[in-house]
Amino acid sequence: MDWLEASFGLDRMAAFLRGRGMDHTKKSALEALARVLDDNGVPWAIIGGIALQAHVEEPRFTKDIDVAVLSRALLPREALAAAGFAETGRFAYSDNFSGFGVPVRFSDEPAFAEAIRRAETHLLETVQLKVIGPLDLARAKLRAASEPLRARARIDSQILGVEAPG
Repeated sequence: MDWLEASFGLDRMAAFLRGRGMDHTKKSALEALARVLDDNGVPWAIIGGIALQAHVEEPRFTKDIDVAVLSRALLPREALAAAGFAETGRFAYSDNFSGFGVPVRFSDEPAFAEAIRRAETHLLETVQLKVIGPLDLARAKLRAASEPLRARARIDSQILGVEAPG
């Protein structure tokens, strides 16, 4: 996957600039998430910045992993914890975790249900990443931008360098 390698290259560059060394990427977190969700029968798809990278030629750095699920209530929290993910908060729009040095946000907005079913599959080593398509991604970005409180929380978190509350 050229787009995944470009993404991991940007991760390495960002880690180096932050003094964390050149070996830090989202690869381990993505692999672990895919395994846990698939092993536990959770329908899911990558959304957000990583999904965008799958559909554009220009690489784009993103710090977190955004995942759509049908229901946050069905998240396999014990299996996520056993795989190295710690829950960091539950908010109106997301349940947030961190693992392998990467923030992870799970969203179960009803509009994602069909996007999850239509998700494309991309191979990452031995796991299959499910990634929403470009039209579903554009619709999700428009929905998020049209909700001032959620958009403001995301902007504040980027400015302050803290995790957004949903």
